[in-house]
Amino acid sequence: MKIVIPSAIFCLLLISAGIAQEYQIGAGQYSVKFNSSQDLTVLSPLPHQESGSHATGWDIQMQDNKSHTIATLYIIEEDQIVPASNAVMDVLLDNNLGSQAVAKPKTGIKMNGVDGRTADGYSPLWGVSYKYAIIPFDQFYDSFYKLMVTKCYILLFCLDLPVYNEIVNSLNVTMKQSDKSAINQSQSG
Repeated sequence: MKIVIPSAIFCLLLISAGIAQEYQIGAGQYSVKFNSSQDLTVLSPLPHQESGSHATGWDIQMQDNKSHTIATLYIIEEDQIVPASNAVMDVLLDNNLGSQAVAKPKTGIKMNGVDGRTADGYSPLWGVSYKYAIIPFDQFYDSFYKLMVTKCYILLFCLDLPVYNEIVNSLNVTMKQSDKSAINQSQSG
């Protein structure tokens, strides 16, 4: 049996497959890659700061062609180990959602090849829906607590737009090898 695809449909398939652009950003010791069919301007990463916390890391904002910030990726480095559990990720999502009304309960998600959590929210101030996703980064087994822990979380905030799913499905965050070796030596010593 021979399959015939009309030329117009074939051209649309080729065009849509070629639209997604790969974005690659360096943020300190991290390399961040993702794909998006929406044209984005990725601002220079800024050091992450939290009021009343020792957490550090990087904030990477993404804007549309009208300078609206539509997504932000946070690389949050904790000053101590934290359990890499759904309960902890749910608390971190709640802290970041703040007083915004959550539309749906938190659910599981896979991002960067790791299981995490996601939540939807709504901002009455701006009249927009948004999504949060969080995953542990570079988790490891802690023999003292006898559970998986991490010192870093990846948090994605995005308006409820198709770009959210594109970033979630293609996100690849890695640590530069020389930095990872130094961190692994400090954890074992």
